[in-house]
Parts: sequence; structure tokens; C-alpha cells
Amino acid sequence: MTGGSGSPAAFWDARAAAWAEGEADPRSFWIRRAALAAGLVARHAPDGPVLDVGCGAGGLMALLAGQGRDPLGLDRSPAMIARALAVLAGILPDAAERLRVAEADRVPVDGRFASPMAAIVLLGTLAYVPDAGATLARLAGRLAPGGVVIATGLQRASPFVAGELLQRIARQGPGAARDPVARALLSTGLWSGGGGDPATGRGARALDRAAAEAGLVPVARADLWGPGFGVLDRAPAARGALGRTAARRFAWCPMAVYRRDEAMPSAASGGQSTGNTAGSV
Repeated sequence: MTGGSGSPAAFWDARAAAWAEGEADPRSFWIRRAALAAGLVARHAPDGPVLDVGCGAGGLMALLAGQGRDPLGLDRSPAMIARALAVLAGILPDAAERLRVAEADRVPVDGRFASPMAAIVLLGTLAYVPDAGATLARLAGRLAPGGVVIATGLQRASPFVAGELLQRIARQGPGAARDPVARALLSTGLWSGGGGDPATGRGARALDRAAAEAGLVPVARADLWGPGFGVLDRAPAARGALGRTAARRFAWCPMAVYRRDEAMPSAASGGQSTGNTAGSV
């Protein structure tokens, strides 16, 4: 599931320091993505705990704490959790109680994690699970009444992926065919050299299908074009109809807010839509 040898946890353990630097850069795509997710939480989630699944170095949790929210985080990488603790210790006195090393579909049920969640956020996480629909179904079972899931997918047929592949081919020549990151970009759109379910690389529609399998329907969208496309991502909510359509089809990082579909309480929908539509952020 990763580029090169070792487990996904080991992959991210080795990159925790570099990731923390990126999360600390206010100009980075990762902070832009986290800030957009925090805004969606503020607009769509009720009061209560907000769980960041795949919390990395704690960037989103810090933004949520600044909003007066009750953030919790888990990550499969112990090194990432250590970085998050260092970031959050000066913000949240009980930061250690809010962080756990855990897989995306194995959310703890003790301590602070025992309460139903007002929001569950998965930024770049679903690409690392073998079955996105099953994972979302398990997580949806942890939602409080009115709670939301905010998730991102990947679009391999995006300008960002095309640009990254061209750069790698220019630098490496034929050797790019053996580059694990290039291979992951081609198969799923994932930039970090590995991934789980290839379906996650098929854009916003694939994300919606996985959510539908979990009995979730979209209520808002906010798609991001990716690193290097900050001008296009400056104001997702202000896009016109053409801009929204283009971003939904070709943006590297489709993002949506989902709620339980009360007309479809089980995961037996077969991915069929109930006719609900989602607007912009």
C-alpha cells in the first residue's frame, strides 16, 4: 500500500517531520485543505466532538480548537501522532487524551472517543483503506444525530496528476516507470507512493458512490484542484456553474459533506442515489 518497502505506518513515520513542516506553512495546499474542512465543520456540523481520521501532524485539529471545537485525532503513524502532540500541547492541555494511534476503521470507543461525533473528517485518508464504502459505513455508525462526514477523494485524471507525471518523466526518463509515486499517481492519483482501493482515484463520483454504500448523501461540495493551483482554489464557494462542474470533474481533491440518508438506513443501497443534491460550500 505504499511506495517502496514497509507498511503505510512506516511510510508516514519516515515522512512525519517533512509533513509537519508542510502543515506549518500557511501557503501550503495542505493548510488550504484543512482550513476549508474547518470551515465546512463550522457551517454544517452540530456541537460536539470532531474526529480527524488520519490527523497527521495536527494541523486541522489546531484550526478546530481555534474555533472553540472539541477536536480528536487518530493516525496509523506513531511518529505523526508524536508530531501532533507537540503541536497541540500548547493549545489543548489534555492533548494526549485527544490523540490515538489507530487505523481509520478502528476508532477507539473509550475515554474522549466514546461519545458520538458531531463530525468525522477524512482528508486524504480513504486512499489508504481497502474498501472506502465499508470504512465510511463503520464511521457513520459513530455519528451523533445531525452529524456529518467530511471526506476527500482523488482524481487521477486531473491537471495536477498530469503535471506531476510529466515532471517525473522529464527528470527520470524511462526510470519513471519504476518510480512508486508515478505508479501510484497513475493507478489512484495518490501522491505519496501508495494506496488501497483503486476506485478512490476516480474522482467525485467514486467518492459519492462510496458514501452511498454507507447510507450517506452529499449536502455540500468544495473541490480543490491541488498543490500549485492556489489561484483556482482561492474561493471554491464563489465558483460559477461552469467552474463547479469543471472542478467536480477534474479537480485532484474532490471534497464533500455527507449526512445519513434517513430514507436509506442500511448499506444495502447498492450505491443508488435517492435524488438528494448538494450545493457548494
